[in-house]
Amino acid sequence: PFLYIFLLMLVARWWPIFRWAKYSLRIVLVGLVCFTLLFSRYVHLRDSHISPFMANVQRAVFGAQDYWPELWRLVKNPDDFNESPAGLGVFNIRYNLIASVGDFVHLNYRDDAVVVYDQIGQAPWYAGRNTVFIDNLGLGYREIGLARFHQSAESSVLYRSYEQLMDVLVQIFWPEEKRVYPDDQIIARLLAKNPDVIIARKAYVGKERDNILTQMLRSEDIQTRYRARYLLNNREIIFERLEQPEDFRLLPAQQFLVPPGAKVQKITLFSWCERSPCIETAQSGK
Repeated sequence: PFLYIFLLMLVARWWPIFRWAKYSLRIVLVGLVCFTLLFSRYVHLRDSHISPFMANVQRAVFGAQDYWPELWRLVKNPDDFNESPAGLGVFNIRYNLIASVGDFVHLNYRDDAVVVYDQIGQAPWYAGRNTVFIDNLGLGYREIGLARFHQSAESSVLYRSYEQLMDVLVQIFWPEEKRVYPDDQIIARLLAKNPDVIIARKAYVGKERDNILTQMLRSEDIQTRYRARYLLNNREIIFERLEQPEDFRLLPAQQFLVPPGAKVQKITLFSWCERSPCIETAQSGK
């Protein structure tokens, strides 16, 4: 929806049309923005992920008696939720599986912990402002972002052309800057930050086997220095660094707090089976 909104904005700003048409177009744009935000973001359940816009339009029309009261409740208080994060899905605006990760970090570790996570999303907000997150997808970490873009450029003419142009400009204006680091150097620079916790989606490291995070977790150095402790919502594997100060954990060893609506299982055995993670758990909490 935001693509056609952007195009209409350009038309409304620059196309020399009649004044009444321009004002009418601006009114349509405001309506489209409100319509898109309401239908695509506020009430966005797991089953609407594939086609959120149309799925929520159908909810608003055919399930109006439930949809609109729920929408108004969330507009008044976006953090007011009463379902399990698994029921809300990943992309709900108010609370979801990624936000649950932030809550787990906030409840169980000191507030200045350094966390590597493959898709940070809302997690830093719920973890607290002093917690340092490193996004393995590169959205908030430049070196990983450039490495992922370079990987995409190998199979895209458009990306490769852009990268070649940027390389020329960088050599002219910023000759001392290094844009792309090899994966092993990126991993070494990440480990130099001494992450306290590494969090990985189970399906992600099983499917995306050439990404930075999977390479890290499979390295002997990481397997020696970190241990898989918890499985959160049957989705995120939480690794803790073995050498930690006494005040790193907020609770005594073997104890943990569970975020609202979440499920936490202690991992008793972690290994790699045919390049995918194999996990055995002992107990769970809700």
